[in-house]
Amino acid sequence: MSTEEIQKIYALWKDAVIKGDIQLLDKMYADNFSWTNIIGTTNNKAENLYKVSSGNLRYTSWVNKDISIDIAEDLA
Repeated sequence: MSTEEIQKIYALWKDAVIKGDIQLLDKMYADNFSWTNIIGTTNNKAENLYKVSSGNLRYTSWVNKDISIDIAEDLA
């Protein structure tokens, strides 16, 4: 997978999170998905989908700065 492909997928994921597109997020998240926020709280797939669907997780602004993608074999 190229850097450009990863950037496109990231943009698709980010848009789904912002819009609360639960169906797309459910397809994108692996069963072992986990999300750790800036204060160190970790949520698994079900917990994260619940927060997005309940409105407890909303983004009013999301700016990416200085993102770099390193690819080694099948990991990015």
